[in-house]
Amino acid sequence: MENSGANTPDPEECREQLRKILESRTFRGSEALRNLLAFLVGWSLKSPETPPKEYVIATEVLGRPEDFDPHADPAVRVQVGRLRSKLTDYY
Repeated sequence: MENSGANTPDPEECREQLRKILESRTFRGSEALRNLLAFLVGWSLKSPETPPKEYVIATEVLGRPEDFDPHADPAVRVQVGRLRSKLTDYY
């Protein structure tokens, strides 16, 4: 499959980089962050123009109930902050 744009990453390269990150020592003990990163990479490959809603991340990745309220529960923002920190450590 040809890469259609100069700024569009190759999906296979993204998956390979994801695999390396998930297998790294930095992410070894962080199952929740591994799941979050895998979800976000998968989502971005499928829907690059539409970021996932906080509610979707909370219910599909973090196991929050269907009545999750992103205004009352900062779980997604906290986990994304932790993910950013881990990625900084990795790179």
